[in-house]
Amino acid sequence: MSLLSQDPQMTPGTMAELIAIATRIEHESVRRYQWLATEMRQRHEHETAAAFDKLALEEQHHVAAVAEWAQAFGDVPSGDHEIHWHLPKELAKNWEGAAGSALLTPYRAFAIAVENEERAFAFYTYLAASTPDAEIAKQAEMLAKEELHHAALLRTWRRAAWHQNERGAHKDSGSSSKIETLPELEAAIAQHEAEIAACGVDFEEDVRTGDDPAPLLKTQGALEKFCTLLETVLITTPDETAREKAEQALHSAIARLATLHHRIDRVKEDQ
Repeated sequence: MSLLSQDPQMTPGTMAELIAIATRIEHESVRRYQWLATEMRQRHEHETAAAFDKLALEEQHHVAAVAEWAQAFGDVPSGDHEIHWHLPKELAKNWEGAAGSALLTPYRAFAIAVENEERAFAFYTYLAASTPDAEIAKQAEMLAKEELHHAALLRTWRRAAWHQNERGAHKDSGSSSKIETLPELEAAIAQHEAEIAACGVDFEEDVRTGDDPAPLLKTQGALEKFCTLLETVLITTPDETAREKAEQALHSAIARLATLHHRIDRVKEDQ
């Protein structure tokens, strides 16, 4: 499943433009993580706030690395803010969905960060393939590889957060059954998708003025419960095919959560 839903239709014509794009992506990451940390503190979710603080600090290190890399090339164009509005919307989708999540844990915070890095990797890969300039393509590929290295670090943080959360869950509720095979996962997916569909929200429709927020919020809870299950499967199942299926289902569920978050915001604005 592609991390970018459509062709970004961007081709950097100069190294300065590529530097501006990279700089904007990194600065936006810092800003978003700092904002989410503040949001979590306002909810008194201090552990999750601390996770976003850690991510913001790591992204600041990444900003510094990009700046150091950029010193070898020309000046960054002063109007790089214009580039921000043409970046793929997917680069901000899961941040926006996170703000409305009712189940945002430290694990989910790091999962969001991993997906951000994967989307940035896909974007830089696109830029490398789209430019006719060999040097720009080479540097875009280098940036793509850096995003993958960064994602690998964040996956270790995500895994540690999951194990910490799992230990706490076992203390609270004892041992629970685990999904370890593809048939078990497919049965669980079918059950959760039926529960989501029963909430009555059509994701193909545009939001309508006067939408009842109750089914939207009910669907949000069902989707987040589904995401939690899929995240657990990704960590615990020894079956590679089941992990791939869980990852595909998780991408779909997260995309629907982001869409749902926008609809809920629109309904609140109309009320």
